[in-house]
Amino acid sequence: MLKTMKRSHIMVLTALCLSIGASVGLITSIGGLFITPIAEEFGVGRGSASLNMTLVNLICALGGALMPRLMKKKNYKPLVWVFVALTIGATVLLSMVKSLWLMYVLNAIRGFSTGFLGLIAATVIISNWFHRNTAVITSIAMAFSGVAGAVFTPIFSSIIEKSGWRTGYLISAIFMLVLYLPMLLFKMSLDPGDIGQLAYGEVEGVQRVRFGKEHLPKAQDKIPVWLFVIAALFASLTGFIPSITPHFTGIAVFYGFTAAVGAAMLSITMVINTAGKLLLGFLIDRMGVRRSMLIYLTATLAGIILVLTVKNVFIFYLASALIGFSSATCTLGLAMTCREAFGITHYTSTYPKISLFSTVVYAFATTINGLIYDIAHSYTPIFWIMLGCMAIMYVCIFIITGKKRV
Repeated sequence: MLKTMKRSHIMVLTALCLSIGASVGLITSIGGLFITPIAEEFGVGRGSASLNMTLVNLICALGGALMPRLMKKKNYKPLVWVFVALTIGATVLLSMVKSLWLMYVLNAIRGFSTGFLGLIAATVIISNWFHRNTAVITSIAMAFSGVAGAVFTPIFSSIIEKSGWRTGYLISAIFMLVLYLPMLLFKMSLDPGDIGQLAYGEVEGVQRVRFGKEHLPKAQDKIPVWLFVIAALFASLTGFIPSITPHFTGIAVFYGFTAAVGAAMLSITMVINTAGKLLLGFLIDRMGVRRSMLIYLTATLAGIILVLTVKNVFIFYLASALIGFSSATCTLGLAMTCREAFGITHYTSTYPKISLFSTVVYAFATTINGLIYDIAHSYTPIFWIMLGCMAIMYVCIFIITGKKRV
C-alpha cells in the first residue's frame, strides 16, 4: 500500500499519526499518572484531581464537533499553529500552577485545542486525502493512540516518581512540540485539491466528491433525523461498553482474584486497543462495515458472557481481550459506520457530532459504574446492563448500515 502512495500522502499520514500520538498519548493516556500526586500536593481527593481528565475528554469532544465549522481552506494551517501553541503553552503552565481551579482551566484549554488536532480531525482529513484503503489507513492513524500510551506510560511514570508531576508536565510539552512539528511544517491542507494534489486512489480527470460545507448536497438529500438519532444512540452505547475496563482491578478482586490479575487484564486490553484497530481496518476494507462490526460486537458480547458465567483466571484474561475489542468499535468502528451511514458528502458534518455522544458517555460512564458498584456492592449488574446495551447495538448497526450513501 505504501509503495503506491505518493510522498505527499505518506507525509500527511505520518503527520496525523504523530499528532494523534501527541494529542491522545501525551494528554489522555498518561493523564491518570498525574491524579494521585496532584491530589496529594493540593490536599484534595482523587475525585477532584481526576476532574482534570473529565474536562479534557468532554471539551475535546466539543472541540472536535466544532472543528468542521471553524477550519476552512484558508485558515486551516494558521489554526493548526494556534491550537498547537495553546496545547503546549497550557501544558507548560500546568507545571507552574498553584491553584487547582487554574489547573481545570488549563486542562479545558488543552481539551479544546486537541479536539482540533486529534482523532476526529484526523479521520476527517483521512477521508479527504485517502479514497482507497480508507479503513486500513484510518486504523493505522488511530492505532497510534494506543502505541503512544504504551510507550509514554512507563516513561512518564518514572519521571513523575523521580522528579515530580510538575517536571512531568514540562517534559511532556517538549515531547508534544516534537510530535506536532510534522503537522506544522509539512505541506498539508484539509483537502488535497486545495494544494493541487489528488487523493490516494483518485483518478485524475474524474469528478471527485469533496468535503466541506460548500460542497454538500442540496436540501433534498438531507440526512433523515431518525437516522441521526439511531446513530447517536449507537455511538452512546459504544462509549459505555469500554468504560468498564478501568474497573478491571476491582472486578478481579470482587470475583475472588488478586489485584495483579486485574492489572494483567488491563494490560491485555491496552494491547487489543491497538491491535484491534488495525485488524478492524483490514476487515472493513475486505468485508464491509456491517459484517466487520458484527464480528467485533459478537467478540465483545462473548467477553461479557464469560465474565458472568466462568470464574477462572485464564478465562478472565480471555474475556478482557474480547472486551478490549470495544475500544476499536467506539473509535475506528464508529467513524467507518458514520461514513457508511451518512456517505462521504455528509461525513464531515455528522461524524464529529455523533462522536461527541460516545465521548461524553465514556467520560461519565466510568464514574457511573463506580456508583452502581457502591449501591449494589457488586459488578454483576453492570455486566447485565452491558448485555442490554449490546442487544440494542446489534439492532442499530443493521439499521444504520442498511442503505449505503455516497
